[in-house]
Amino acid sequence: YLRENNHRQALRILFLMVLKDLSSMELIVWKKNKTNHDYLRELKETGIQLPYRRISLAFDAARYGNYMVNETSFTQIKGHFDAIQKAIKPTTPSS
Repeated sequence: YLRENNHRQALRILFLMVLKDLSSMELIVWKKNKTNHDYLRELKETGIQLPYRRISLAFDAARYGNYMVNETSFTQIKGHFDAIQKAIKPTTPSS
């Protein structure tokens, strides 16, 4: 999607990847009818509630509020995705 300059769809895919990772790590229980607010409550004691809130607000604005995501805004939002990915999947040092 980035090659096509479709930043809105790229944001959607990144958000779905985060949900998948959170579910895989059993930090949330994914269900079709849950809202982002439901997941935010599940993350209350994890320390990643704030980064998740930031990306869910960006996702909601782009998906439901027709917020236009351009290259500049995508780069800013991507920083929040990178932060949450780093928090839930810390890299291990090479030996």
